[in-house]
Amino acid sequence: MKLNEILLSIVSHPDLQAYFNEGLTVFTEREFLTDDQKILKPDRLILEDGRVTIIDYKTGKPEAKHKQQIQNYALALQQLNFEINKKLLVYIENDLGLVNVLSV
Repeated sequence: MKLNEILLSIVSHPDLQAYFNEGLTVFTEREFLTDDQKILKPDRLILEDGRVTIIDYKTGKPEAKHKQQIQNYALALQQLNFEINKKLLVYIENDLGLVNVLSV
């Protein structure tokens, strides 16, 4: 799949398109420091109505470490007093795949 096809499939995906609307507060690849001095850099954070949605893009097959990584982002953001709306893993290898990561 070509890059422009991948981008179009992401921004037009029915479960993702709302996160690409104009007027949203979005942070892409913004680093932040955790309480234990680790630097985290999620791919996309969308803030709306005091809640944050975390989107992380991956290639390859889904792995447990991907879910753990997005859970770590969520925990760190909660420590900064953010309420988590959703945690989404978007796999962009051949066919677009979407995983909504539920809290463990």
